[in-house]
Order: sequence, then C-alpha cells, then structure tokens
Amino acid sequence: MLFFPYEDILSIKTSYCRVIFKYIILLFCILNTMYKQITTYFIGSLSLFILGIGLCCLIKPHGILANDGISYYGIFSTTLIPYVICLLGPAFFFILAFLKLKKNTNLLKNFLLLFSFLLLGLVITPYSINSFFNALHTTLGSALFALQLLLTGIIAIEYRHHRSLAYLWIIEFIAGVMCALYITPQKGYLLEYQVVFQIAFSAILLIYTKLLQ
Repeated sequence: MLFFPYEDILSIKTSYCRVIFKYIILLFCILNTMYKQITTYFIGSLSLFILGIGLCCLIKPHGILANDGISYYGIFSTTLIPYVICLLGPAFFFILAFLKLKKNTNLLKNFLLLFSFLLLGLVITPYSINSFFNALHTTLGSALFALQLLLTGIIAIEYRHHRSLAYLWIIEFIAGVMCALYITPQKGYLLEYQVVFQIAFSAILLIYTKLLQ
C-alpha cells in the first residue's frame, strides 16, 4: 500500500538498519586508510548507491518489475532508509569531492554540487503524493541524468584518446535512452537501466580523476 513515506519510520525493522550502519562505518574506515584522493569519494559514492538499491530490491523485489525505477522505493517506509542512502550517500561524497577539488577543475566541481542538490530534491519529492510532486520528481530525475550524461560526454571528448571513456559513455548514453523510453510504460526495465547508467557514470568519473592525478 502506498502512503506518505515519512510516516511510521520507527516501524522499520532494525536488522537491515544495523547492517547498513556497519557497512557505512566499514566504508569510512577503508576510505580513511587510503590516500585522500578524489577517487576514494567516487568509490564511496558508488558503493552506497549499490548498497542502497541492493537492500531496496531485497526488501521489496516487486520494485524490480514495477517500472517506477529507483523512485519506487521512496514511497514505502520499509525501504525509505536504504532509498535515502542510495541517493544521499552519493550526494554526500559529491560534496566532499567538491570541497577537495582544486580551482582548475571548476567544471567538475560545479557539476558535482548541482548533482548533490538534485539528489536531495529527489529524496524530498516522493512522486506518489500528487501529480505536482510526480511531475517535479520526474523533472529533477531527468535533469540529473541529462547533466550527468553531459558531464561525462565532455570528459570523453576531452580525453578522446582513452577509448575506455568513449565506450563507457556509449553504454551510459544507451542506458539513458532506454530510461527515457521506459518512463511512461506500465511495465519495463527502468530500474535496471538506471543502475547501468549510474555504474557507467561512476566508472567514467573514476577514470577521469585518476587521469587528473
């Protein structure tokens, strides 16, 4: 049953919450022992995204076929915490990367800050409230994916001699097109293509930051 997602949060089972907490602590310990490079922040971003969406799918497997994408898990209290981690986890690491990046990478810094605000916007605008929130949520999500594709496209062109960037961008582009095609149908693979898109996006950022170093 759908309902306003911020009610009955205390009814969420503590078992997987403890797993999430331990995982986050372990992740921060790993990052603290590594060289303080931007790459580690993007590893953390991708890790929390995969953790969050993985837990969501385990708790509510129906979301895999619901064709509402990642947003499906933001309208249930049982999946609210992993859903928030899935989106705000990356946003947190994007802000850390924004603060650490040097001035000569202003393009990347500005994009990362914008991504953080868009991810926050997605969390606070559950699409099930009414048609306005649904439209606003869809607009924010579309803007996020379009800007991510734009940033990685600029990177792929700038470092066009690295073919791996071009191949990853093509995968990201195809996944983005499929996401756009699956927005309206009742059934489809929106969630799957969103995950592929984000993994390809993160892979490009990881390669890019290594090239910068």
